[in-house]
Amino acid sequence: MTESRFRNPRPRIMQAATRLFASNVIPSIGMTEIASAARVSKTSMYREFPTKSDLIEAVATHRSDAVHDEVIRSAGNRPPGIDRIRGLCSDLEDWYRSPDFHGCLVMRSASHAGEGRVNAVAHAHVLRYEQFINDALVDAGYPDASAVAGEIVALIEGVTLLHTIGSRSVALTDAVDRVLSTLDSPPSR
Repeated sequence: MTESRFRNPRPRIMQAATRLFASNVIPSIGMTEIASAARVSKTSMYREFPTKSDLIEAVATHRSDAVHDEVIRSAGNRPPGIDRIRGLCSDLEDWYRSPDFHGCLVMRSASHAGEGRVNAVAHAHVLRYEQFINDALVDAGYPDASAVAGEIVALIEGVTLLHTIGSRSVALTDAVDRVLSTLDSPPSR
């Protein structure tokens, strides 16, 4: 393959791996297939990513960063507080309905990689959701924001998994609204 016209193969490798990992079972995708899809030699591939685990970690990290950048961007268009949580749920429901939805690549990476570094990326991904939701609850004046944020993240991850396996019976926004309806009203400020 002619790589002299391409100075840095890393972005192409990442793009090809992301596309392949998103729509296939990760263990079934080999480094040779990724190199071919990225149009790079295996030598260049292994120079950038010495192991498949290194590549999976890089893809999961990149995807997590992209998701959370979008969450923050979208949240900036909504008033602080509960509307930001509902907006997040609405955005996720739109994603579930999109033809590009194949489940959460970050969580799928962790479940298939079975390695500490990739699991750490997935754990950080979940904690970022939890912090975002906690901040929205605090902004709305709810006590026990931390505990409730954890419950909402569990709902998000659970509903995402259900949609991944084809069960479209649970609406995330409705489930989160049910959790929020059980909370005491925020104290007057």
